[in-house]
This record gives sequence, C-alpha cells and structure tokens, in this order.
Amino acid sequence: MIAYNFTFIENGGVLKNVKRWYAQQLLTNEQMKLATNMYSSDFYKPNLFIKIGLFIFTCFIVLAVLGLFILMFSPFVNYSNNNNVFSITTSLVFAIACVVVLEFFIKSKSLYRSGIDESLLYASLTFLFSGLCFIFMNNSICPLFFKYYETRGHF
Repeated sequence: MIAYNFTFIENGGVLKNVKRWYAQQLLTNEQMKLATNMYSSDFYKPNLFIKIGLFIFTCFIVLAVLGLFILMFSPFVNYSNNNNVFSITTSLVFAIACVVVLEFFIKSKSLYRSGIDESLLYASLTFLFSGLCFIFMNNSICPLFFKYYETRGHF
C-alpha cells in the first residue's frame, strides 16, 4: 500500500531526469520551463537540516503525548500481579494512532520524506514492536514460548 500520491512520485522522478538533462545542456530553457510546469510535484520536501529538526521535534511530541497518556491512566492500573496489559494496550494503541496521524499528514499536508512522516513511521514501528515484545515476553500470555526457552537454558 502506498500512502503517497503515486502521480506526484512519478512527477518527481521525471523532474529529476529533466534537471539532469538540463545540466547536461540537452534541453533548452523553454523545454525546462514547460517540463517543470507539466510535471509539478506538490510534496513538501525540506532541506536536510529542516528535515532533521522536524524529525527530532516530532519524536519529542510523540514521546510527550505518550508521557501524558501514561501519567493520566497509570493510577488506574493494578501492578500487584505483574500484569503487562496496560503496556501492551498502550503500545498497540500508540502504534495505530501514529499510523492514523501519519496517513492524515500525508494526505492533508502532502508530506514526502520531510522528517515528520519518517518520525511517525518509525514511532509506529517501535510501538508495534514493543507491544509484540510485551505480548511474547509475558509468561501468562505465552507459556509455551517460555517453556521452550527454559528447557533450552536461555532463561
């Protein structure tokens, strides 16, 4: 599944070739202007330093929202029986939320490799992976997994 507008991606590839041909003086100024107007790409693509700043800022925002979520809902969690249900649900909910926000930003703001979309993608993958780790490392949820590794001497 491609979240980005495929036409804009193709237009970006065409414009890259057009710029290369113009640098090699294979195209005239008029041809360059015509190709630029015909194959415009409306994606937001900042330079490297802006991209790094947006990536770090988005990571900070995601972690701040996660911290607020944990601070708001952790008093309602019973930690007496070493239950990881809160951690599992929080990780999986945040993975889904990051994907939904990523889709929204790509569709509404036309982001393409801008730092924000990459950060949300990596955050969703990290939350999904941590949720799966919580699921499979919990002895009460997957006892066969632990039996197998206990007999092999890994724990």
